[in-house]
Amino acid sequence: MPYLPWLGGPARYPGFLGPGPTTFTGFLIRWWEGERLLLLAYFVPCSIALLCALKAWVQWKELSKTWSYAFLLSWLFVPLVIGIVISLWKPVLVDRYFIICLPPLVLLAAVGLSQVRPSWISGVSLIVLLALSARADFRYYSHPHKEDWRGATAYVVSHALPKDGMLFYPGSARFEFDYYVRRLNPEAQTWQIVFPEPYDWTKKGTGAMRQPSDSLVRTIPKGYERVWLVLSHINWEQMRPIQTTLQANFPHTREQEFRGVLVVLYQQK
Repeated sequence: MPYLPWLGGPARYPGFLGPGPTTFTGFLIRWWEGERLLLLAYFVPCSIALLCALKAWVQWKELSKTWSYAFLLSWLFVPLVIGIVISLWKPVLVDRYFIICLPPLVLLAAVGLSQVRPSWISGVSLIVLLALSARADFRYYSHPHKEDWRGATAYVVSHALPKDGMLFYPGSARFEFDYYVRRLNPEAQTWQIVFPEPYDWTKKGTGAMRQPSDSLVRTIPKGYERVWLVLSHINWEQMRPIQTTLQANFPHTREQEFRGVLVVLYQQK
């Protein structure tokens, strides 16, 4: 299964998503690690299982089978529905939080495959499903997409000086950084957050929390001799004005690249 990596460490795309069709669709795509063929391979047998459940409820003959279907469907959908409802107030649509939904999904697929006739088609379908799952696992481990926030945070914590300024782009990147600061050394923070500050993580993904205003960037050189710029999911076109302003006032720069994260230190001396 391509979900084994979820069992340890932050999610592949850590962070919170708010409600709405777009973010929920994105959550589902991440839930399947972009494996659309694997999604289809699960969709077909799960659809068969749903039809079997509907038939059992309509006929209401085998009570034990009816309750078994009800249990599996509740196990699969109740956590998702609860997560969506909670996200109306506090965004919690994070893929790793819904690992609990994976066992009923696999069991429903198994039920659906067991209903396929003739049996050789069921066997071939199972082999295809296993092959797609193995491919997804191989792609995950051979082409890791998980950002190295642990390494980036440890680097900043060990090199930052008191009264350094710190700027995150996008602003939501501060969530991952703060997470590892608390794990590595909660007392280490001697720097001053320039953006986003104050940080409202419930607005993650919104324009206001994504990038600092031009007026804010222009005021940075007046208050700091060193500024850290922590970058993730970089859009160079949007970054150019920020970099131009910082480079004009901080002639000395030092870059350190981590997987998916770029840390740039701007210094006046």
